[in-house]
Amino acid sequence: METEINRLVTQLARIRNVEIGYVYDTLEQSIIAGLKRRFGRDVRHEVNVDAESGKIDVAIIQTVVKRVENVGLEISLEDALKLNPDAKEGDELKIEIPLKEVGRVAIQRTVDELTHRLREAERSKLFNEFIKKKGEVISGTIHKIEKEEILVNLGPIYGILPLRDQLKTDHHQIGAPFKFFVLRVDRTPIGPRVYLSRTHPEFLRRLLTMEVPEIQQNIVEIKAVARIPGVRSKVAVTSHDDKIDPIGACVGYRKVRIQNVTKELSGEKIDVIQWHSDEKIFISRAMSPAKVNEVIKEQDSFTVVVPDDEFSKAIGRKGQNVWLASLITTAKLDILKDSDYRNRLFSQRMARIMMESLDFLDESMRKSLVEAGFTTVISLFEQSTTEVAKILDWDASRVEQTKTMIREALERLELEKKLFEHKKLKEMRAREVDEEKQKEDSEQNANPGQDTTEDSSKKLLEKEDGQETSVTDTNTDTKDEVQSAKSKLDITAGEEAVKEDVVQEDAVSNEAAGNGAAADSVAVEDEANTAEPKVEKTQEDV
Repeated sequence: METEINRLVTQLARIRNVEIGYVYDTLEQSIIAGLKRRFGRDVRHEVNVDAESGKIDVAIIQTVVKRVENVGLEISLEDALKLNPDAKEGDELKIEIPLKEVGRVAIQRTVDELTHRLREAERSKLFNEFIKKKGEVISGTIHKIEKEEILVNLGPIYGILPLRDQLKTDHHQIGAPFKFFVLRVDRTPIGPRVYLSRTHPEFLRRLLTMEVPEIQQNIVEIKAVARIPGVRSKVAVTSHDDKIDPIGACVGYRKVRIQNVTKELSGEKIDVIQWHSDEKIFISRAMSPAKVNEVIKEQDSFTVVVPDDEFSKAIGRKGQNVWLASLITTAKLDILKDSDYRNRLFSQRMARIMMESLDFLDESMRKSLVEAGFTTVISLFEQSTTEVAKILDWDASRVEQTKTMIREALERLELEKKLFEHKKLKEMRAREVDEEKQKEDSEQNANPGQDTTEDSSKKLLEKEDGQETSVTDTNTDTKDEVQSAKSKLDITAGEEAVKEDVVQEDAVSNEAAGNGAAADSVAVEDEANTAEPKVEKTQEDV
């Protein structure tokens, strides 16, 4: 009997993939349960199962009494004397019970109990294995496609991919391999239930981590992820090493890394942007590929000003771009065209300007406007031309002409103000340059021996100037005409430079949005490109 049990125990351990010692422990508990079913729950027992030799000892302990009241705890004196001639009333007698006396039904129940316990152990083992994989990416194959969910073969068990966690761009076929994000693991009576997802934002984070070694080494960090599953995503990254570009590390050589992730997500477009601690700069970068002129913080939201031709790109198809930018920055964003923003600024300025302060208007006209209730400029522009004409009893053309005159005059005053501020700024910079030059001259006078190199360079420049003078003297008439043309060109270029400086000064105010440097470089390049053709044309005319 013991040999057969040992063989069954070894076979069960091999089939269930558990240690043989655990099977013997389970067998011991099963035998105890069988004894309790036969002799009662109060029975005192001794069960020893030796895993090495396979020997099983089963015994119960009963008290010797004259009259038995509890069969599980007591034994009659007559029966005790048969087992032990020295037994007497009140002694505790240890009675060994062969496995055959446990009963065939008890043995069967013992086997069932053992099987049940092994199944529970197997379920616990699987649950502990998959609960560790929660939040990780695992691989599996499509096993069965149903209306509301898909069963995925994960090896020892089947996972569930609900309909809401499926990518619409995926093409599911039986046996097709996919990667999944382990969303949660539930314990059930029939085993662990694993829920999977392919739409969770963390799924994209894990895929990038698997693909980019710099993220695994904590050199590059993913700060935020925003997804419209199957359509488009934005990922904000930063680098803890100044020598490593976080965007280049995620994109990879020839976009290999990012294309592998896109392929796994069935063609989902991924925008990688660089994270910044400044909210305005971060919002400006999050709006890519659209260009941003300015980001303005209001009470609980941000107003993003974009060029008129970039407005549709900033909004994106069905609002995708601005929605993802809002998600990744966790901010409420309002997108405005540059023209609308300037109109709003104009309205705000007009609200502060009183009608009586407009000296360029006739006194009678100002008096008429104030008496009609138009005390501020904005009050006049808020009303339509027809309504104003009806209130003032004027022609519509006169009202429109008055509005145009006021607008042009105020814009001219604003431009003059900017030019004046720009002139002051240039004077201040010129003074700083003069002070630095005087300081350098004083240092050179204190150390005259160190100026030999500079003196030689000045002599060389003077020599070259002399050579140019000797060449130009051969044709004085041509020289005079070229100089006159150049002087005209310089005047035109100077006016354009002032305008460009004003534009640059406006662009400097947007430097918080990260676009100042680009605007300056573009302005300088445009100035150079417009100046060079004029010089060539003048020389040809001469």
